[in-house]
Amino acid sequence: MALKISFSLPNKSDFIILYKDQAEQIKKYLFDGRYCLILDINTYLCLNPLIIIRILGKFICSFDRIKLPKKNVISYLVKELYVIHLNVVIRYIAPKIVVTFIDNSRIFQKLSQFDNKSKYFSIQNGGRTVWCANYSLPPTPHPDSVISMPFWFCIGQRDVDLFQSYGHKIEKSFPVGSWNAGIYREHFPFRNTTDTDTDICLVSSWHDNYIKSNLKVTDRVKNQIHANHKAQQLLSIYLTRFIRDTNRTVRVALRENNNQSEINYYKQHFGDLAIYVNGDREDFSTYKTMDRSNLTLTVNSTCGLDALSWGGKVLFFNPFQIDFLSYSFPKRFKSIMCFDSDSYESFKLRLNELLIMSEEDFSLRVKNISKHWIVKYDPKNPPHQKIKKLIMENT
Repeated sequence: MALKISFSLPNKSDFIILYKDQAEQIKKYLFDGRYCLILDINTYLCLNPLIIIRILGKFICSFDRIKLPKKNVISYLVKELYVIHLNVVIRYIAPKIVVTFIDNSRIFQKLSQFDNKSKYFSIQNGGRTVWCANYSLPPTPHPDSVISMPFWFCIGQRDVDLFQSYGHKIEKSFPVGSWNAGIYREHFPFRNTTDTDTDICLVSSWHDNYIKSNLKVTDRVKNQIHANHKAQQLLSIYLTRFIRDTNRTVRVALRENNNQSEINYYKQHFGDLAIYVNGDREDFSTYKTMDRSNLTLTVNSTCGLDALSWGGKVLFFNPFQIDFLSYSFPKRFKSIMCFDSDSYESFKLRLNELLIMSEEDFSLRVKNISKHWIVKYDPKNPPHQKIKKLIMENT
């Protein structure tokens, strides 16, 4: 991304949204369209003389309190200086509320620790696995090894339990359900199961990193990318074989919009055996594809959790039993919504079982865990309405 340098002082505002992700929706649903200043972190840099003077003063005063890692000290200090720069900018703007949809942003988390004059709220943007709570973070005593936030609107109690189990410090967690799924269901009410015209929706877990050979990342990240890619490849191989064996229909809900690399990735497996649906977040393309399908199949897409929340049949595919790819569901529920074997015959048996099972039967088997622990979803009180009310109560 290109850096956008500003020499002007920012406008004053009562509300700041950090990052552009879902910024227009946050403005619409939380602040009723009122003026909000959007700071697109990692692309915004203010070099106004007043801001620079305040940055230097704050950096000098806080330098002795900065906890430095043992390695990559210069890189870490540059990042800390950028966080101080954002803190100075935000304090000049003097907002009452700062909100982000990127809850896993270390920059947001640090800003919320520095600033005790504004209220910081984060909205969970995706499902969280052991990877997010442990493996993706530097080991202790690195200063970034612990996640810290004052207010966190999360998908379900499972996320709260996961982060607590790894010693992260979140002052107030509110399990409210999935932001995107709530908005989708407000516009597109629950479907009739007789409206389905596709047997299986494969939700893509593809990523550009699958085809990059010169990634400058840690070995941990490389292992995660490799494991995810390996699982996605086996799922595609098995599903192709299943289609040929059973003549079932499949739609692939692509992650990106007209990304030829992603399309080619799946076409090399399915060819003309599947229908490909371009990813379009504004049009809720993946949700619509899941809605018209009998069963949702994925490695670990958040969309699978969303489908569970409204009673859909879902199967998470983790054939190599890799813990950081898993949502760590209790064992008694894994037999119904998780597949952790590398046997094709077992895969075929499980899919056939789920395809003939009614959604009512599936929901009954996972009801207590899916709607109360995994995703806290109430169609009569969707997440964005809960969040708006809770923000008002806590400011």
